[in-house]
Amino acid sequence: VLHPIYQALDTHNYTKALKLTSAAPQNEWDIVRALRVHALGRSGKRREALVLLWEVIVKNVVLPGSEDDGATKKYEEVWPELYEKIASISDANDLVNDVSNNIGLNIQQLDAVQRLDTYAFAPVVNFSATAESAPKAAATSSGQSSSAKSKGKASKSKSTSKGKATSKIVYFPPVTDETVLSTLAVTLRLEGMLDTLSEMFFQAMESGADEHVLEEAVCVHFQASCDCTELEITGDEINANDEDVLWKLQSYLPKLQTLLNLTKYYERMQSSSLQLAKLSSESLHFQWTSVSSLWYSEGLRQLLSILEMFHKVLVSMDDSNEDLKHIKESVTNMVGIQEVNELSSKCQKMKQKLALLPRLAESLSTRMVSKPDGNVSENDWDVYLETLLVQGKKDEALKVLETIECTPMLMEGADKSLTGVLPLIDDENTIETHVGSILPYTQRKKLERIASLSLELSRYEQAEECYRELLGCFPDQWTYWLGLIDACKTGEQDIEEGLNKCRSYAEEVIANNTQMHSLRGPHLFLVELASLKVKRSNDHGKEMEQNIASLREEICKYGEKFSSLASCCFADLRPYLCVLTKASRSDEMSGSSISNDVKLMLEWAKRMWTENSQAAKTSQSEADLSHDEARERRSKLRAYIFAIQFVYCMAADFERVTLSLLEEYAPANKQLALEWR
Repeated sequence: VLHPIYQALDTHNYTKALKLTSAAPQNEWDIVRALRVHALGRSGKRREALVLLWEVIVKNVVLPGSEDDGATKKYEEVWPELYEKIASISDANDLVNDVSNNIGLNIQQLDAVQRLDTYAFAPVVNFSATAESAPKAAATSSGQSSSAKSKGKASKSKSTSKGKATSKIVYFPPVTDETVLSTLAVTLRLEGMLDTLSEMFFQAMESGADEHVLEEAVCVHFQASCDCTELEITGDEINANDEDVLWKLQSYLPKLQTLLNLTKYYERMQSSSLQLAKLSSESLHFQWTSVSSLWYSEGLRQLLSILEMFHKVLVSMDDSNEDLKHIKESVTNMVGIQEVNELSSKCQKMKQKLALLPRLAESLSTRMVSKPDGNVSENDWDVYLETLLVQGKKDEALKVLETIECTPMLMEGADKSLTGVLPLIDDENTIETHVGSILPYTQRKKLERIASLSLELSRYEQAEECYRELLGCFPDQWTYWLGLIDACKTGEQDIEEGLNKCRSYAEEVIANNTQMHSLRGPHLFLVELASLKVKRSNDHGKEMEQNIASLREEICKYGEKFSSLASCCFADLRPYLCVLTKASRSDEMSGSSISNDVKLMLEWAKRMWTENSQAAKTSQSEADLSHDEARERRSKLRAYIFAIQFVYCMAADFERVTLSLLEEYAPANKQLALEWR
């Protein structure tokens, strides 16, 4: 029966697929109806597809938490996204047909302005009392559905009330079949209805889905959470005495809705992962549970901040204002409470969850790093360390890091047989028998994290040792040089002593460099150290003059060494040029004057572009040159461009004399054209 339908869909013969799916009795099967939804959607009949989807997953389906006839919670409150999507593409004829076909949608027609007001959580103008359900559904948090969790599995039964038959409607449990869910998910993803997709898999999980459905549910909830807009929310921006307090509160309603949805998805992800871990006992699934618990904790922390702000402001304001009444009603509808005062107890429950979630994550991740065989992956360690850091256990995390066995950092010329704890991977067998990552922790990452934590714990000597070891293998990694400064200048030693210590180490690295190419990192580090000394000088006395001269000297050394080798040389030095020009200005100096240090820098740059100019020396094209000659030409061109960038950058810092400086120190436009030609 199903083979011809799949064949018609594969050949894009949707007309035939619709005909096959309409035949009795298979047209009552869930899988056939799901395939019909897909065929309708692909045929461009979006509303018919969504209405049939509504019938499959909503109509006559027992909602989570329903104990008798499934009518204790309004469908449009549980499935607001699907309800609103159908309403947005419906016209008057559709609504008449829905009533005659007993669809049960109860859609209220809105005009464009009213719909925009609904989406913005603003009061709907000229809206009849009988239509209150539609805007309320839009303003109601779809997160309410997650709070109404099923306490038992529903089974097919006729709707009864106290033993008396009230109708012949039969209510069914939610769809749990993997194939049906995956087929319906195609249409929902095409429509961008991730909230509905999440709700569908959540109800399947609550009704006892198998492992495959639970795995897909975790992915679905994660995808829905990624669709939520990232927000930077602080709860102290609004004061009840502000003149624009109502406008600010109104602007925070969409943020509140987003956070409610985000925490809902995280909670569902955690529940699905935990249920899956109980069924499979796989380390990977415990890792999913730990990660989702941490995300859920962070989402709750943001939500708690904004709810406490709403509670603080709304409780202290008078209810006489109609706009304020609407805001209060929107907040209570979204959060799922009756009165604003209930926000306090709601926040208290969130705080209790916030205290439990990191501990749950730590408990589960401990099982991952305590494997008898000792094959703990990098991901497992990262999750475990994160659970400790979230709880502020930095000392414990540092001790754990120090005990992790890692792959070594092999320097150039080292024995390649030193593989440390690198696992031997049998491609086919390992993939089939191992779930999750098998890559171990690397020594590089271990040292990076130890150095970072040591700085936070004021263990500067330990941090310095880590950065020195890292720089021994990666001397061109700029972040390690900056970390070395933080470790040396913030310890018990004098700042000047720490900077001199850094300088000595950088000069040692430069002197011992055995690589083919020069290292930019340690040379630029000397410029950074000279720049720090200039920034630390508070006056324009002799010390400042010496520090500026030292910075100028280091900049020139770096430029002479790397301007012909690296096109990024000017980008490396640009921040330090700004430091030098700013420090060169004395309080008495007018805007039209420049210091002697700046003049020396400009003269140096002018000499550089003059010496590297090639326009008057050769007219040969690069194709006519030998390999060495072409390489030399490109080197000179890089130095030429660097020097011109240098002059323009410094001249731009002196707005009143920019043009005169360019005329004196930069090549004329005609010269530039000849050089380029």
